[in-house]
Amino acid sequence: MELTKETINTLKEGLVPLQMFDPTIRDAMYITRALGIPYIWIDALCIVQDFIGKDSEWNKEASRMNEIYGGATLTLVAADARSVMDGFLTDRHASVSRKWDQAEDVIKGPWSSRGWTMQEGLLSRRLLYYTSSQMIWRCCEKEIFESGSAKAIAVTRLSADEDKFHLWLSPTLLKFKEFSGFWSTQRDNTSLSNPQAFVFWYQIIKEYSPRSFTNQGDRLVALSGVAKVYGEIIRCNEYVVGLWKPDLIRGLLWYNQRARLIPQHPTQDLLVAKQAFPSWGWASAGSAHIGFERIFDELEKSKLIARVDDVLVDLVDQSQPFGAVKRASITLNGPVRRLPRLYNKHWENADMPMSELERHISKIVEQESRSGVDPRYSSPPPGGHFAIVQMAEGHEELDLLVLESTGKVSGKTDEYRRTGLISLRSYGDGSWFFDTKGLVVQELRREHWGLESLTIV
Repeated sequence: MELTKETINTLKEGLVPLQMFDPTIRDAMYITRALGIPYIWIDALCIVQDFIGKDSEWNKEASRMNEIYGGATLTLVAADARSVMDGFLTDRHASVSRKWDQAEDVIKGPWSSRGWTMQEGLLSRRLLYYTSSQMIWRCCEKEIFESGSAKAIAVTRLSADEDKFHLWLSPTLLKFKEFSGFWSTQRDNTSLSNPQAFVFWYQIIKEYSPRSFTNQGDRLVALSGVAKVYGEIIRCNEYVVGLWKPDLIRGLLWYNQRARLIPQHPTQDLLVAKQAFPSWGWASAGSAHIGFERIFDELEKSKLIARVDDVLVDLVDQSQPFGAVKRASITLNGPVRRLPRLYNKHWENADMPMSELERHISKIVEQESRSGVDPRYSSPPPGGHFAIVQMAEGHEELDLLVLESTGKVSGKTDEYRRTGLISLRSYGDGSWFFDTKGLVVQELRREHWGLESLTIV
């Protein structure tokens, strides 16, 4: 049973026998009663499930998960339950050995791969996990295992400079709980030009991005509670489609770890994600593993070449700035070069007149096209051309955003969709994305690319 318009009165009367609830919900009620806790929050019983829309209860409550989980005495985790029908209070052998079996202590069931559960884990103060082999207690200081083993997860407070590097290597839960204290120690913690303000956010997205969703359109909403808390810590309310406006250029330097330029084979989930989110946002990549360039760069070591002139976001609910979006666009200004195509099959022919950049892009297209190069990259797109935008640079480094023209005009600027990212590094290990001889970087620094404004949707 769940909360719907038809069941609401019955549930309010409190006359529903426990056997009417699904096994996982029923087990959670047993535990709550045994602990002497008078109230339990269960989404399916606390939010009306059969009406979704701008003004729906679900849309409003989903944006309050930071309060719900952050204010809870305890969060119960059915770590290995595949669905609400599985339950988690199952018969098993008691674990009495004090020997620490690390393989059993890792939370790796279905719960850890679902999109909605990440903020449950980050926002909660205390969690009690039920796995197929044991119970595990976790709070901000330690983990305690059913066998009696315990593991401290808190760290000794270090100096501001030492703490910066120690914190980034800590588990995500600890980083999230310690981040507020860390940020308060930073000398320029009131300046959002400090790159350290956003490093942890990019790490959260990296871990969150491959998680699964029944509805891909929930990908931003399911992180809204974490985003709200994060914004309060760094004192920033300029949140735009999973990124932060003060650091938007670096935020745009995301990439699919399997294919930085050529999109993956379009699964149904990916097609839904592309329709639900703007192409420049990481959420449009579906469940791909997302990475970010330059997240640890200091300002003195990195120069942002492009700038953001405008951001337009149309929210599903204007009162929920961290929630779902209808549409969004950004206007960039930076050095731009147009190309009629991304792939030339003669790129390896030294006698073919072609720039080093075109050769390099052709090489990437060929290497990432596992089933043969799609003809769309060998000829002009519907809008007539592709565009390359210089975004950021460092010593012998250059990051380029690759866009495809839609053929439309947005305001006074041409409109584009994001294709991918090219990260040029003139050092490296010979991997496909390295400009190992530095020829492309040298060429681009000799050339003069005109500054242009363009809109990305």
